Amino acid sequence: MKKALSTLLFASLVINCFSQFKTPAISFKDTTHDFSTINEVDGKVSHTFTFESTGDVPLLIYDIKSSCFCSVSHFDKDPIQKGKEGKIIVTYDPDGNNGHFRKSLKVYTNTQSEPYILYIKGNVNPLPKTISEQHSIVLGKLRIERLELNFKTITSGKVYRQTISVINTADSDISISFPELPSYISLQDSTQILAPNQKRDLTFYCRPANAEKTGSVNDVIPIIIDGKTNDRYQIKVMADIIEESSTKE
Repeated sequence: MKKALSTLLFASLVINCFSQFKTPAISFKDTTHDFSTINEVDGKVSHTFTFESTGDVPLLIYDIKSSCFCSVSHFDKDPIQKGKEGKIIVTYDPDGNNGHFRKSLKVYTNTQSEPYILYIKGNVNPLPKTISEQHSIVLGKLRIERLELNFKTITSGKVYRQTISVINTADSDISISFPELPSYISLQDSTQILAPNQKRDLTFYCRPANAEKTGSVNDVIPIIIDGKTNDRYQIKVMADIIEESSTKE
């Protein structure tokens, strides 16, 4: 009798011992999702991360924290039994977040003290700009894209070009002219007529070989609009001209 009781007591101790080592576990089908290219104009995008409870006791997700305010998580908050699947829905808002992104989400569970890390990534195409946004500088009746030609480092033996877009916002024709160009800058038509609401791209050519000096150059191109000009009506020109031979040494 005593032997039988001892055997039962030992078995109970063994069972209790093993039960203490039962643990929850989680297995994700994927931990990174690439949205590829999305358009800001299309609004929010979502992805569902799925996982399975693979432990001996129910799985619990305590919390999910995002690396930024723009990704919002919805997740299963009830205990998930072994062999059952759960999901985490991640929503990304591209509004005002142009270009490449890579965001992380920390998933806190009852499986371990350290969180699991999920990632979302992609590239956001910005909203198309309006005419006013594209030509944000106002010079009287003319709107212009920018007032700068920065050619950076250029060599004397080559020809470079940059384009500046302009638009006539008046109800009548306007004339724009560039009578004083630096020796190394040229424009196909130095005087142009723009009809109402007409947009035009002005292409400026830079020939460093025609410059009076090498090194850093800074000049301005006055703009005359309907025969008028002032200190604001000018385009800044910047370049660092180096001799072609010096680039080969």
